[in-house]
Amino acid sequence: MKKKAPIDLLFENVSIIDIAEEGKGVGKANDLVLFVEKAVPGDIADVRVYRKKKNFAEGKIAELKKASEFRTSPFCEHFGTCGGCKWQHMSYDAQLQFKQKTVEGAFTHLAKIDVSGILPILASPADRYYRNKLEYTFSNKRWLNEGENRTEDAPNMDALGFHIPGRFDKILDVDHCYLQSDPSNELRNSIRDFAKKQGISFYNLKQHEGALRNLIIRTSSTGELMVIVVFAYASEEEVNSIIWAMTRR
Repeated sequence: MKKKAPIDLLFENVSIIDIAEEGKGVGKANDLVLFVEKAVPGDIADVRVYRKKKNFAEGKIAELKKASEFRTSPFCEHFGTCGGCKWQHMSYDAQLQFKQKTVEGAFTHLAKIDVSGILPILASPADRYYRNKLEYTFSNKRWLNEGENRTEDAPNMDALGFHIPGRFDKILDVDHCYLQSDPSNELRNSIRDFAKKQGISFYNLKQHEGALRNLIIRTSSTGELMVIVVFAYASEEEVNSIIWAMTRR
């Protein structure tokens, strides 16, 4: 089958006017709606399109001409690669404002409900470390960041972290996650480092082999902690060594 030629379409000076799902800004070029990765309402940018349909297209910022007043610096080093957080490049107040607009639009246009009396969204007291459960995946095919040698035999390919958005087979190795409070990060990193040191294999999704599959961590406001390790093809010795590593903290 003949492959389609890649799209090379650039729209200049696109004004981002709204937000959509998956952390994308919304703009327009002529009659074409553009969904732009990591764009913030108020941005003016040149947008390079990588996927085009009849009435809409998806693209990335080729050059940011004017930054929105709502734009802010992400606090997580993994933002932009990890799919866990979508809005760190937008101030929290702006997130609430535009999400309220999205909800009101859904009620008005889809449900035909009068929203004139709707109350504003209540802001969370915390914008980080607010989840009580996270699930991580072990993989022997780590996602390689920009500038790394992208070959199958690259060193240190084991990873414990989150799936790359749109990729079932690549895992981002997470160093610090701001979604869950301590001791979540310490536990994840210590289990990963112990497994590497002991030579315990991380799961290979394509070949369906490897000892370690998933790690689930639950925390509570009372200080209680639940840690679940999902093994795939592990020996009894490997299982016991991981349990020992967790309980010796």
